[in-house]
Amino acid sequence: MADLIDTLMEEHLHILMVLCAVERARGDRPGEPPPRVDVLEAAAEFLRDHVDGAHHPKEEDGLFAAMEAAGLPPSASPVGCMLKQHVRGRELVESMSRALDGPHRHQPEHAEALRLAAGEYVRVLAPHIQMEDFVLYPLARRVLGQPALDELTRRLVEPAAVAAFAAAARRIDELTRRAP
Repeated sequence: MADLIDTLMEEHLHILMVLCAVERARGDRPGEPPPRVDVLEAAAEFLRDHVDGAHHPKEEDGLFAAMEAAGLPPSASPVGCMLKQHVRGRELVESMSRALDGPHRHQPEHAEALRLAAGEYVRVLAPHIQMEDFVLYPLARRVLGQPALDELTRRLVEPAAVAAFAAAARRIDELTRRAP
């Protein structure tokens, strides 16, 4: 059975799938409306509900809190930086949601705000995931040990929720492969 860190890394693969979909959907020229508002709307919902609603709490309230309890304060580790990036990600998802809200969402200024917020989200989260996978999670394994990880896994990993996370990411990826 996968432990909490394995599960978080698996979720990262699905988040990266969504980030790639965002890049394909957002358009790449300033002033050009995003060609796939439907994909960006689904992605913003995924980021809010699955990333901020499920993935980040497992990190913040589970893994990071356990690391702190084991004697690794956020200020003395990459955890503090990761927490700041989670906050920035939430701000960017909120910006995306505001740009998508209401009847004016296809107006150029809203489309440009959406394109910019989506692009910045990708620029923040892609390297963030790399840092967690290759620096923070190996550190957590050393600091916590397997018995503590097993307890966190028992408390925080629900197979049905992990499957729903993956399915939601795949739906967004499939949206970018269909004609608008």
